[in-house]
Amino acid sequence: MNNNMNYCYKTDWQEAKQRMQDWWEGKKVDRAIARITAPLPSPDTPRSTKMISEVPGIYTDPEIIFNNLNCTLEHTFWGAEAFPRHFVYLGPMFAAACLGCRPVFTENTTWYESPYKNLDDLVENFRFDEKNEWWRLLNKITDLSARRSHGQYVVTQNNICNIIDILAELIGTENLLVAMMEEPEKVKSIRDKIAALG
Repeated sequence: MNNNMNYCYKTDWQEAKQRMQDWWEGKKVDRAIARITAPLPSPDTPRSTKMISEVPGIYTDPEIIFNNLNCTLEHTFWGAEAFPRHFVYLGPMFAAACLGCRPVFTENTTWYESPYKNLDDLVENFRFDEKNEWWRLLNKITDLSARRSHGQYVVTQNNICNIIDILAELIGTENLLVAMMEEPEKVKSIRDKIAALG
């Protein structure tokens, strides 16, 4: 964690950082590690007005994303070892979009429409394309967030998540369950290709 963190949202950043570091290294700490957050009343001089709930902008539009991030950071108590953070989130299991599915954004989640008909189609056509628009958007927003954080918050993003869930998005749950029984080696092969990405 950056030693030059700005204490704008968390005044006890250094203390919390030291406690986390000691705990991680197996040292004795003075109390249990905890992540405590709670809503705060509006600050006297907010930098942002209010949360914007426009879909798909809440996932894809940097201006809306950073407006909402500012609202969250300003209106949250970051207690104990809760660090102000931006979890760059375009939806659950977003790796499915990075592997060819079309995301369908809703107010509360993201669904996926797959281009693959079945496991054989996936095995034959599977590839990761660094020019994938969703992969590029995920990295763009992450990079923008890191550049604008100025040490005021930590930036994180989704990982590959559960590979079986991603496979279910790629070929459909029923197709996957049948394939796991009838063609387990093919399923393991594509599972390993996805795991190697991340």
